[in-house]
Amino acid sequence: MSSMPSDLRAIRERPLRDGYGARSVLTWLAVFAVSTLAFVIAWILIAVGAVWIDREGRSFHRIARAWGVLVATRIFPAKIEVRGLENLVRGPCVVAPNHQSLADLPALYLLPMDFRYVVKRKFAYSPFGFNIWLARNVWIDEHQTEKTRAAIFAECRRKLAAGISLVMFPEGTRSRTWKVGRFKRGAFELASATQVPVLPVAIAGANDLVHPASMRIHHGDTRIIIDVLPAIESLGKTARELQKETQRVVRSRVAALRRELYETHAQGPSSVMEPDVPMLLDAG
Repeated sequence: MSSMPSDLRAIRERPLRDGYGARSVLTWLAVFAVSTLAFVIAWILIAVGAVWIDREGRSFHRIARAWGVLVATRIFPAKIEVRGLENLVRGPCVVAPNHQSLADLPALYLLPMDFRYVVKRKFAYSPFGFNIWLARNVWIDEHQTEKTRAAIFAECRRKLAAGISLVMFPEGTRSRTWKVGRFKRGAFELASATQVPVLPVAIAGANDLVHPASMRIHHGDTRIIIDVLPAIESLGKTARELQKETQRVVRSRVAALRRELYETHAQGPSSVMEPDVPMLLDAG
C-alpha cells in the first residue's frame, strides 16, 4: 500500500533534507541526464541536415517519444497503465487530457501517436525543455495578443493539415487538487474550425507521483492510469458543445479512476469520493 500524504499542506511541508528529498534530487538528475542525451542525438541529426529533410519534425518526435517512454517507465518510480488504445483514431485529432503533473508530459508519450504538444513557453526552462523544443512542439505565451493568438492558431491548423495530432491541456494549467478543473475553449475552437475529432484522455495518479505544489517525487507504490476515451466527432458541433461534452466525460472518468486507485491501492485522498462541484465552463 502507498503511504503518500493526502493533503497539500503535507506535500509542501515535507522537507528536502529527508530521504524522499534526496531521492527526488537523484531522480531529477537522471531525468536531466537522459534529456541531455536526447538533446545531443537530436543535434547530431541537425548537424547532418535532417532538420531540412524532416520539416515536420517526425524524427525528432521519435527521439522525444523514446525519451518520454524511458523517463516514464524506467526513471520515474511509478507503474503506468495505458487503457483504451482501441479508441485511438486514424488521422489527426485534438487530444484533450486533464493535466495533473509534470509527469503527464513524458507519460503521454506512451500513446503510439504522432503528436505535438501545445505547451506554455515557461516549460522551456523545465527539466524537459530541451526535448519540448527539439520535437517541434507549439509554444504559447501566457499573455497573448490577438496577433500572437492568430499565429498560434495558424500553426496548429498547419500541423493538423500535415496529419499531426495536437495535445492540448484544456485546463490550461496543472490542477492543484485531485479533481479536474474548468476547461478553456481554445482546444475546442481549433477542433470545431478544422473539423477534426477531439480525443478525450483521462489521467489519474500522476499528481501522486509529482504534485504541482512540489518538485518532490514519491518513491513508493504509485500507480498512474492513462485512459483513452472514445473520440468525439466535431462535425456539426460548436466549440462550446465540444468543450462541455469533453469536460463531462473526462471529469467522470477521472473520478472513477481516482476511486479505483483509492480503493485498490489506498492512493490519494479519500475526499475525492465526495460529490464534485457543479460543472462550470470557462469562456477563455
